[in-house]
Amino acid sequence: MLLLIRYNICTKIMPTKDKTIIRYFIIFLICLICIYTRYISNLFVPLFMKVYYGQLVELFKFALSAILWAIELIILCYFTRKKWNINLLMKKNKTTYSIKRIIILYLIVLIPILIISASLGFKLKIEYDFGERITTPYLIKQLCKYGSMAIQMIFIVIMIEVMQVAFDKIIITKYKIPWGGIIVMLTYGLIELIIDFSLFSGVYLLFCGLYGLIYIVSNERNSITYILSYILYLL
Repeated sequence: MLLLIRYNICTKIMPTKDKTIIRYFIIFLICLICIYTRYISNLFVPLFMKVYYGQLVELFKFALSAILWAIELIILCYFTRKKWNINLLMKKNKTTYSIKRIIILYLIVLIPILIISASLGFKLKIEYDFGERITTPYLIKQLCKYGSMAIQMIFIVIMIEVMQVAFDKIIITKYKIPWGGIIVMLTYGLIELIIDFSLFSGVYLLFCGLYGLIYIVSNERNSITYILSYILYLL
């Protein structure tokens, strides 16, 4: 009860009339839809199989998804900048970090990597993905997968950013809460857990929350969030 009272004192939901908040929710929804346009590549599987049957079919799918995402990202950034004056990528933030903040960022990334590595017999996840016997087609496929994920991660960071901005305007708190990571975890993270279940699905779900935490600790810098989040995903 005491914790609830303390939370109510530190938290205030503002009945804001800021109409621009809806724009951030629209951007979030567009990004979420764009991520799942990757399934369009499945329509071309029969064509890919006529060209080459085997692991390179997956390579073609990842390559097509990456191209589609790149086009969608360019269109989205152009639209939001021209119509709404919202710059999603090119932000000038020259914040300097204290040693304490840098250490926290390192720990947020390093601790999950060490935990996952220990669970895999002290192997990095990327090492587990490649396996022991790597064929050339499989190597190319995996590299193409990581390349497409590099573009998808941009959408994820944008989703975290816009939800953080929106909820910071709606809910005023004494301390920063990683709303962006929470919302992404409860939407994209849960969807991935359901439709693309794998050994690391639960881990990826938690990673969405960690991405949001990185965004907060990095003083809401997209570039730092992107780099550290992608490293966390790979390793």
